[in-house]
Amino acid sequence: GLYFSAKHDRKKKKRKGWPDLKLKKTKTRYNGLRLDGLSITNGESLSRGVVMHEAYYNEGETMGRSYGCPAFRPGKGSPIFEKIQTGSLFYGYAPQCGELMKGVMEDVVGWDEICGKNSKRGTP
Repeated sequence: GLYFSAKHDRKKKKRKGWPDLKLKKTKTRYNGLRLDGLSITNGESLSRGVVMHEAYYNEGETMGRSYGCPAFRPGKGSPIFEKIQTGSLFYGYAPQCGELMKGVMEDVVGWDEICGKNSKRGTP
């Protein structure tokens, strides 16, 4: 569900905080959506505080991750959170650099820059 994290309050932390979510029909402040993991690899998501949120550092073209949390560009997460807040399935996958990246390095433009400019295998 939606919640407000005082620890990430943009009014106190400015651009190091999380933007408030702009939701229709509510005056309550929210800045995150709690995630409840369903699999063996993410079953402790709720207790570990994994949430979806918007982040000022994601003002480029792509969505990023913040300590395992899906982090959206400011203004882009609110419409999604509003639709899925009462229950939905979110599947996220981010391949790791290294041996597992062999095929991805050739197929995804720019991934070699993320994993290491001098390596076709993606070893940083």
